[in-house]
Amino acid sequence: MSAHVGLRKVLLSRFFLFPEHYDETYFQGLKSEAMTEEVFHGERRIVFKKNIDVRNEFLDARCYAIGAAEIAGLARTSEKDWNNIRRELGLLQPLREAGEKLARKSKKNLFDNL
Repeated sequence: MSAHVGLRKVLLSRFFLFPEHYDETYFQGLKSEAMTEEVFHGERRIVFKKNIDVRNEFLDARCYAIGAAEIAGLARTSEKDWNNIRRELGLLQPLREAGEKLARKSKKNLFDNL
């Protein structure tokens, strides 16, 4: 594995990618809880406090989806496996066309390796 591919995997494992159409309300919902430390019965513990001014259904739904993906094994699915699934569902060609469209704008095809 090249250093570039290894770095890409590390970086992507620590970030979420979101569709462009998500609005500010969605992201405010993701930030609706803050991790804090408090003392309970003489012991320090970490708790998450909800901001009462912000709805947190988006955060809850995202956490449930991540948990379900872990249980189903989807979080361990390789890019090659995802491409095979896309190919079986007939989704790979639309992705390739989208990559070509982006390439015309950025001079680089993101889907060359599919």
